[in-house]
Amino acid sequence: MRQVSLKKASTITTLLILLTILTTSMVSQVVFSQASSFTPRNIYLDDIPSTASYVINTDGTYYWSTRDDGYILLNGTDADILINNILLVLTAGGKIIFGNGVFELSDTLDFPNLSVFNFVGQGFDKESPSKSTVFKWIGAIDGIMFDFRDTAGRVILRDFAVDGNGVAGVTGMLWGGTTEPVQWGWFVENIFFDGFSLTTTALDLGSQGGQAEGFTFINIQGACMTKLKGMANNFYNFNGLLVTENSTTGQDFSFFGGGLGTTTGANVKIVESDSTVNLNFYGTYFENSQKGIIGFDSVNTGGVKLLFSGTKFATSNNTCLFDFTNINNYELTVIGGSTTSSYQPIYGDPTTPYHLVKIELLNAPFTYKNPNYGVVSITGAVNSVTVVHNTILTPTIISISPRQSGFNETWVSARNATTFTISFTNQPGGNTWYFDWEAYWYDPD
Repeated sequence: MRQVSLKKASTITTLLILLTILTTSMVSQVVFSQASSFTPRNIYLDDIPSTASYVINTDGTYYWSTRDDGYILLNGTDADILINNILLVLTAGGKIIFGNGVFELSDTLDFPNLSVFNFVGQGFDKESPSKSTVFKWIGAIDGIMFDFRDTAGRVILRDFAVDGNGVAGVTGMLWGGTTEPVQWGWFVENIFFDGFSLTTTALDLGSQGGQAEGFTFINIQGACMTKLKGMANNFYNFNGLLVTENSTTGQDFSFFGGGLGTTTGANVKIVESDSTVNLNFYGTYFENSQKGIIGFDSVNTGGVKLLFSGTKFATSNNTCLFDFTNINNYELTVIGGSTTSSYQPIYGDPTTPYHLVKIELLNAPFTYKNPNYGVVSITGAVNSVTVVHNTILTPTIISISPRQSGFNETWVSARNATTFTISFTNQPGGNTWYFDWEAYWYDPD
């Protein structure tokens, strides 16, 4: 009996040794790096992610990640290295929750080809930074903080601040790459941008290729500059500045509420595009623009359609609200808005093609005088027609709307106190084509 007991004890001891070796081997495979001076933290129930894959915290010096079983998987003094390693672990997607604190990034956070992913902080309180989650750039100039160009899946970003730290050329978030040319269905909410300027980019939806489609942005603050490229993207309570990017497939963006303000340039800048740019603003506030609400830096061949509904314009520009000097054709509709500007709504002699202008501003410090309208018909081998408008003075705004398709490009020229000319690239030939037109001038009150 005594010998049997010794054999059992020996067997148990051997099993314990083997189990210890196996456990040590497994742990050595999941611990990527560890700071030698890091003191393991006490893990409390609140630190264990009940609905997430990992919780990442910082004490201002060290960063560490807690797994859902309470195990500290990774720790160190470089936030970007730790976070990128966690992103590599979650190859099938997952959720990372960040605690309060500043997570300093000296290198890009590179999101791999994930399926569904959540990246969530604790919010941002400018009065109490210690109660905020902040990602702060401390890397080189022209760096990228969040790189989503190779991410195929849907990602949710929520409740944190992105601080560019005033570094020249830095980009906050970048989408649209050659690997994933179309990214769709992302959800971005409660993101505060700080430390960005007119020479840096907070949000970039595809300036380096590809584009965003079906994105939803809610409560985005300080996004100066935001580069737009994509289709069916909606912004709710967005605050920042906008610049469009060239696209060959059309662009469509809608903004609900929020405000766009600057003292150095146009709130929205349209650059050259090969396709039509659709921008819709509902209840948005535009403030302190020195170059008009809309500006164009280069000739836009694709055209632009602008809708402003219930918007307010407060501009310091001494010329206009909308500068259409370099636009080939545009449709502008302003309904139910108001302005504090006494200057003319549109600048730039409309000698380039355009289709329709309709402005109905409420409480405007100017009134429209002697509006007149009519219909003109065109037949034969002609490329222009002269219209007698009878508005007494040279009209400030002339709206033209063809009833038929096939005109290709149309434009207005040779405005004077009695007539203007409508020109078009195609000829009606044996057909009869019709234009509806409206002309009026404004008088500052």
